[in-house]
Amino acid sequence: MTDPKTAGADLGAEIAARLAQSKTVRAFSPFGFDELWEAQRLYVERVAVDAIYAAKVDDCDSVSPKHVRRAVADFSSGRSGLGKALEPIGGVLAGAGASQALTVVFSEAARTTVSIVITLALITLGVAILAVGLARSWRR
Repeated sequence: MTDPKTAGADLGAEIAARLAQSKTVRAFSPFGFDELWEAQRLYVERVAVDAIYAAKVDDCDSVSPKHVRRAVADFSSGRSGLGKALEPIGGVLAGAGASQALTVVFSEAARTTVSIVITLALITLGVAILAVGLARSWRR
């Protein structure tokens, strides 16, 4: 098990070893190093939040390695929580619009201006939200 108190030192030693192996790059600039640590902090925070959520979904009282691996896999695949949430929402709205479109097409009584506007709005909004969700999922 990794000791959280020494994890940063281990990572620093690994970075120093990699820099020592490089023939051209000898060091990080101060701003480059700050950016690296900020990226690491954001990554660990994101994975931790997703792992905690996975543990809650599984009704566990602690975060297991399985939850962390799932969070890392979701992060690495680009499947953000927002992207995962947008896809079904967009699908439901587009489906409702398609259902309403069939009703408008096959029922004379349902052919009002309001029903046509609602149908077009549901389809447009649903497809747009679905596309945003899919784009967020495929960004990597």
